[in-house]
Amino acid sequence: MKNIFALFLCLLCINTYAENTSTWSCLNPWVEISCHAEHCQFETEYFTPFRINIKNQKDINICAYSGCWSGQVSHQQHSTLSSYTTQQLQWNYNQQTSEKFIVNIDTENKIGVLLGYSYALPLQCQMD
Repeated sequence: MKNIFALFLCLLCINTYAENTSTWSCLNPWVEISCHAEHCQFETEYFTPFRINIKNQKDINICAYSGCWSGQVSHQQHSTLSSYTTQQLQWNYNQQTSEKFIVNIDTENKIGVLLGYSYALPLQCQMD
């Protein structure tokens, strides 16, 4: 009985470790949506997709046209939905900003959404 309990604990630790050391990579390949003053603009042909990387459930890089925001995220898990929120980020690794983003990922279907900095982006995600 002790061996089964020890095996169960070991498997639980491995699963928790694998989950917390995962990296998500996301892009918005279909459309770029920017919204200002109750009006949204959709671009489906001439845009550069954002690149979003979330490492170990705690570090994020959100790269856009001319650089990247980077910093830490708060993570919450609700069944197959992962939610990542930011408070303080650095722009291009030097200028501190208080940009607020939220990235939600449906981990089962590998789709998500980014909201922040006047963008609302549908995302295609994969676990690295």
